[in-house]
Amino acid sequence: MTTQEVLENLINIYHENRLSHAYLVETNNKNLALKDINYFIKNIICPSKFTNSCTKCNFCHLIENNSLPSVIYVYPDGKTIKKDQIEVIKNKFSSKSIYTNYNIYVIIEPELMNDTAFNRMLKFIEEPEDNIIGFFVTTNKDKMPDTIVSRLSCVRLIYDDIENDSISLDEESKAVIEDVFKGFTSKIFNYNELLCYNVDVIQKKLTEKVDIICFFNILLDYFKLALKDDYSKANELCNLVIKYLDRLNYNVNIPLLLDSFVAEMGQIYEQ
Repeated sequence: MTTQEVLENLINIYHENRLSHAYLVETNNKNLALKDINYFIKNIICPSKFTNSCTKCNFCHLIENNSLPSVIYVYPDGKTIKKDQIEVIKNKFSSKSIYTNYNIYVIIEPELMNDTAFNRMLKFIEEPEDNIIGFFVTTNKDKMPDTIVSRLSCVRLIYDDIENDSISLDEESKAVIEDVFKGFTSKIFNYNELLCYNVDVIQKKLTEKVDIICFFNILLDYFKLALKDDYSKANELCNLVIKYLDRLNYNVNIPLLLDSFVAEMGQIYEQ
């Protein structure tokens, strides 16, 4: 079944009032899977008949900017997803949504929930409430506990092209990004210098989201080349860059995102 067929099937299930309370979304590309999940969410919360060109409400715009209170996205905080992050879902969804028919949560990399978060989530999905739908988006289904997986409806969103979307930049912008990248890698083993470089150079020269995406893509290629020398650490760094590329799909504060990225990268190098 193609990804489009999977989405159409879910939409049909929604119209037949047969949606499950939670779905495990197995994918080979979290970035594309999140885009498709957002498309599905737009379909089920639209107060009229959803179309891509609809302008009757503001819900789609709010979803694209991660600003709709009834839709929560949970990313790993550092290397894990913690109990407090799961508690946020329960607390915010303790009452019926006043914005949409459903409260919806999307957990990215749920296999990274720590033990207390897993236990809290297990209790949450064991006692499902009406009008709450969850999506657990993972590229590592085998790392999910069976006690969680057995309580979820499973769908697969598998993509033929798993590369990042191409970005068109002028030559001057590319040259600036390349220059920033060279400076970044020259300081990569000195955490204090890297912190200063992030504030004094990266955040001043790369002010647009498209610039940061290009910078992260170049950095991802750099870490991929290092896999042959130190696989474990380079693999962690690759996954870290991919995580932050995913976050750039939403309305984020770029300086805060870069601060967080450099801090997490420093932790990996200090191990």
